[in-house]
Amino acid sequence: VMKKVFITIFYVLFPYFLCFAGDNFPFSFFSLIKESRIQFDYSYSINQKVKITGSGNVLLQDSAFVMISKALEIYCDGKTSWTVDKDSKEVFIEEIAKSSYNLTNPAILLNDMEKSFVKTFERKELFLGKKAQSVFMKPVIETEIAMVKLYFSFFQLDGASMIFIDGTQIDFLFRKWKFSKKSDDMSVFSFNESKLDSSFVVSDLR
Repeated sequence: VMKKVFITIFYVLFPYFLCFAGDNFPFSFFSLIKESRIQFDYSYSINQKVKITGSGNVLLQDSAFVMISKALEIYCDGKTSWTVDKDSKEVFIEEIAKSSYNLTNPAILLNDMEKSFVKTFERKELFLGKKAQSVFMKPVIETEIAMVKLYFSFFQLDGASMIFIDGTQIDFLFRKWKFSKKSDDMSVFSFNESKLDSSFVVSDLR
């Protein structure tokens, strides 16, 4: 019985050990994300003159995602996005190429990290009171983002800080990571606006 338990643990954790091996870290972690369907909780804070905070849950597979927060629900099948604002009773439908790049969306951040950033250096430091491996990333091309700092501990991404040229900083916290096999059923990433009641205004911007 113990042997079976050990083998099961080995096959569950082995991909995570690979993520932390060699010079390819942390991109091997993001490669693992691209090979899986993942779910996680997140929170963020934007440090400006007026502090903005938010939290929610993300389901992600390839370029498709669902992001559920208190204020908004965003569905994306990889080509089309549906932004549902239940408070204002509005739904915006956009093509991905035309949609605004929402930097507070952790699904976009994680999906673009491997192709949009390069590692400059890494070091060990404390993050939220515990030891972490911090990795400093810079954009491949010149953007409004000066740097992204990633915090890893015990084979998972715990947080990230996105620092802009103008001094603005967005801090993310990640928790409750769940990795599973990719599914052929992608229907969960689309939104059926016909289910909305008549009080909603739907703006199709495609």
